[in-house]
This record gives sequence, structure tokens and C-alpha cells, in this order.
Amino acid sequence: MLHHFSNFALPQKLIFSKKGAFAGRQESNTGKDRGRKLLYYIITVRSKMKEGEGEMSTIIKKEIETEQELKEVLELCYDILTVNAPELYGYDAWHKRFLDGLQPLVYAMKDEQIVSAILGRAENKDSLVIGFAACRENYRRQGITKELLGYFEDIARKKGFKCISLGSEEDAFYEKCGYKIISQVHGQNIFQKKL
Repeated sequence: MLHHFSNFALPQKLIFSKKGAFAGRQESNTGKDRGRKLLYYIITVRSKMKEGEGEMSTIIKKEIETEQELKEVLELCYDILTVNAPELYGYDAWHKRFLDGLQPLVYAMKDEQIVSAILGRAENKDSLVIGFAACRENYRRQGITKELLGYFEDIARKKGFKCISLGSEEDAFYEKCGYKIISQVHGQNIFQKKL
């Protein structure tokens, strides 16, 4: 997250540390303080920096575009999640959704590997269900899936969906992302967010 003050330009230099990145910029020569203060724009960097290199690895968010990407994303999901309904969540069902192109199917890459995925299935023309939301264990709590969820929601909105629903036991995560509990089924909370 970048805290930006409208009367100042974006920072010109990034200063890296193991705790994150700080962007510094000297205040302009106009005004009372005439450059005496150093402003810091704080950039929250949840991804770990490569040890000793002083660089951050980039998170790339993408829609699934090829059958190979679909296979790799589903491999991640099946490794992490339990699949109880193959007619809804098996490869053939996801492949059909991929071919019709109506539902958002997205993933995030970091360190040249797929680390998180969110796959949606249309319940009807207005309602989308998150069928899979998965993240590799060593990439959790870095903000990757939260950022990917925002990307997923933007695509869903553009495709004309009005709300997104899902079932989960991860209450705190989805509540932080603006989802509300609307019911409970088989011990799982059912969340929904209006777009």
C-alpha cells in the first residue's frame, strides 16, 4: 500500500531493508521548510526479499490463458485442497469453464512459480462462487492471496457478476476482504460480497 499525499510527487528512490521498502524523497524547495524535511512514503512489502540481494521478487497476477496453465494451477489446488465433488471441481469441470471463458480463473506467480490461485464458477448470470482459493504454505500471510482476490473481484465485476459467494473456515481472512457471513452449511461459514 502506498500512502500518497496529493501535493507531492511519487518517490524517486527506494531504500531496501529486510523489513520492507521505504521510498524517500526530499521535499520540494517551495514552502516553509525548504527541503529540510525528508518525507518517507511507506510501501508495505509483504513479500520476503531475496537474502542479501536487496531486491524484491515480483508478484505477477494473471488470468489462465492456456490449458497448460490450467493444469498447473489445478495441480496446486489439488495438492492443497480436498476435492469432494468431482462433478463440480474435477479437471473436466474446470476445463469446461476455462473453454467458455465466462468465469474468472486467476493465479499469482512469484519466484517463477505458481503460488496462489482463485477459481470461480458461475452459479447464475449474477452470482459467482469461489470454487478454489489456494496458496502454497510458505507464501501465506504475505498478502499475495488478498491481492489476487482483489484482481479476481475486478475481473468478476467486468464480466457482469453482482456478487461472489464461498464456503470457508478461514473467517478472519474473508472478513478482512469485505465478505459477510450469510449462513452456515455443514460447519462451514458461507460468505458473500456484493460487487
